[in-house]
Amino acid sequence: MKPRWYCTHSGVTHGPFSEEEINALIAQKRLLETDLVWPESIDRKRAAPVRDESRISEAQVNDAIRDFSANRDDLVLWRNSRGMIDLPGGGKLRYGVGPNGASDWIGYRTVTITPDMVGSSIAQFVAVEAKAPDAGAVPDHQEAFLRAVRAGGGVGFVARGAEDAEKELPR
Repeated sequence: MKPRWYCTHSGVTHGPFSEEEINALIAQKRLLETDLVWPESIDRKRAAPVRDESRISEAQVNDAIRDFSANRDDLVLWRNSRGMIDLPGGGKLRYGVGPNGASDWIGYRTVTITPDMVGSSIAQFVAVEAKAPDAGAVPDHQEAFLRAVRAGGGVGFVARGAEDAEKELPR
């Protein structure tokens, strides 16, 4: 006998459902990542969040940006992982570049100056904030960082896929 499944949606428990029915609810977006699912064989306290396998994650967007930048001779981007760790004996160590809200990718691109600008090349700061396509609005502190980069003459934008990077960073 196939296991029966239960779910919570908006805090209300529903079920039992077959595995096929649960998968259909997820595919139809009737169950969200804020909802929980569990088979009848385990306690509800061990329920897991819904995973929509069709959803593009921020990690996948980061992989796409990594691949995009690796194929560009005029662009260098580094993954800017930020955070803080506790040190033995107390204290904390912050790591990563920039303030709270700094972008996920930082680097530069080489821009050839036009003849009326002497014909030399410059490196232009680039800040890319990676977001899953369905992640919603960019938090204010991240948008403020991107505005500051743009105000200083750099390129700062949100990428929800490699096509956003291509649009904002044409050759």
